[in-house]
Amino acid sequence: MSTIALTQKWTMGGTFTGSTGAVNTPAMPIAITESQSWGNGTGTNQANQWYETSGNAAGSTVTIDIVGGISDAFGATITTLIVKMLLIRSTTVTAGFDLTIGGTFVDGTILTGTSPVLVLGPGGLFCITAPGAGYAATGGTDDTITLAPGANTIGYRLYLLAEV
Repeated sequence: MSTIALTQKWTMGGTFTGSTGAVNTPAMPIAITESQSWGNGTGTNQANQWYETSGNAAGSTVTIDIVGGISDAFGATITTLIVKMLLIRSTTVTAGFDLTIGGTFVDGTILTGTSPVLVLGPGGLFCITAPGAGYAATGGTDDTITLAPGANTIGYRLYLLAEV
C-alpha cells in the first residue's frame, strides 16, 4: 500500500506602505507562514492517498469523479472516502478567462445553497484543508468536481489529499 508524508506550507512576505503626507512614510512588514503536516493513516492530520492532474479545459467542462473515477500515480484506482485537502489552480492568466469550479462534491459538500460554484479568475488558486474529519465523498451522490471554462481554453492543476 502507498504511504503519505507531507508538509503543506504557505508563506507570504512583503511590505504594506502607507501614504500620510508626512516626511516619514509609514510601512508595515508582512510575514506570514502557516503549515500543516500530514502523517500516513486515517484520522486527524493523516491521509493515505494523493492524486494530481493537470490539463486544459478547452471550451467544455472537465469532470473528475473522485470516487472510483481516478487513479494514483502508480495506476491504482482511488476510491476516495474523505477529502483532507483540495487545491485547484488556474494556470491561464488571460483577462476574462474565469474557471468555474462546481460538481456534486463542491456543491453538496464544500458549499451549500442552490447549485453554488466557485469562480477562479485568471491565475487564481483555491485551496481548502480539513485535517480533522475531512469532507466525505459518496460515490454516485457527491463525488464529482467540474472545471468549466466557458467558451475559453483554460489550463488547470488539481491536487487532492485523501483518506481511503
